[in-house]
Amino acid sequence: MILPINAERPTRILHITDCHLGAKSGETLLGLNVEASFVDVLEHALVREETPDLILVTGDIAGHASAEAYERFSYHVEKAFPNVPYVCVPGNHDTPSLMASAFPESALPRSVELGDWLIVLLDSTIPNCEHGNLCDAELDFLQQALADNRDKHIIVCMHHQPMAVGCDWIDQYQVASADRFKALVAEAGNVEVVLWGHIHQVFESVIDGVQYMASPSTCIQFKPNSVDFALDRKMPGYRWFELAGEGQFGTRVERISERNYPIDYSSNGY
Repeated sequence: MILPINAERPTRILHITDCHLGAKSGETLLGLNVEASFVDVLEHALVREETPDLILVTGDIAGHASAEAYERFSYHVEKAFPNVPYVCVPGNHDTPSLMASAFPESALPRSVELGDWLIVLLDSTIPNCEHGNLCDAELDFLQQALADNRDKHIIVCMHHQPMAVGCDWIDQYQVASADRFKALVAEAGNVEVVLWGHIHQVFESVIDGVQYMASPSTCIQFKPNSVDFALDRKMPGYRWFELAGEGQFGTRVERISERNYPIDYSSNGY
C-alpha cells in the first residue's frame, strides 16, 4: 500500500490501540463504557491535532471479536476522520477472519509506504491464546521487507510486546520469538521504531539505536511496574507521530481530559 504524502510538511500518524469494543453499544470493561472512552479519544485528537495522514491501530479493536464491534469501530473512525485511511493489525482479542470481512481490504495491508518511510505490519497473535509470537512466516516476511527496502526508514508494528516492560503479569504474554525479531531489527540498520499495543500503558526504550514503544489504550490503563494485575488512574489516550526526512521523527502521547469514569480500580483482572 502506497499513500501520497505532502513533502512540504511532516507526515502525521495517529496511533490508537486496545479499544476492546463490544458487540453492542454501551458494553463495559471493569465499569468503563469502552465505546464512550473510544469516542472521547477520537474527539480529543480531532480537536487538538491536525488531520492525520494515517490512523495506525495495533490490535484488540474488539474485546470479544464480532463483526458488529469492527463495524462500529469503522463508523466512529470514519465519522471523526472522513477520508483518512486506517490500517490495523489483530490483537489477541481479535479474529483476523472477522476483521477481513468487516474492514475494507485497504485497512489490512502488510506494509504502508509513506515517502521515504515504510510501516511494516506484523501479526503476533496465536489463535485462542493470550500470549504472542511471530511465527517463522512472519519473521521471514519481515526479513524480506527489510532487505527490499534498505532505502526506507522503517516502523515495525505488532500487537504484543517484543520485550519485557516491567509488569510481571503481562510480560508472560510477550512475543516468544522476540530474540530473533530483535536480531533482525538490529541487523537491518534502518528500523527507527518498533511499536505495539497490548500493555495498556506508555513504554519507551532504546535498543541498538531503535526506539521501542507502546501507547495508552483508548479504554482502561494498566499500572506500570506491577507484579500483579493493577489499573492505573491515568486517562485513555493515543500517540501522535510526525515523520520527517532522513529518518527524523517526533512523537508524543496525549490523553483526554479527566473524566469521572466508573472504573473498578480494585479489580484483580478481567
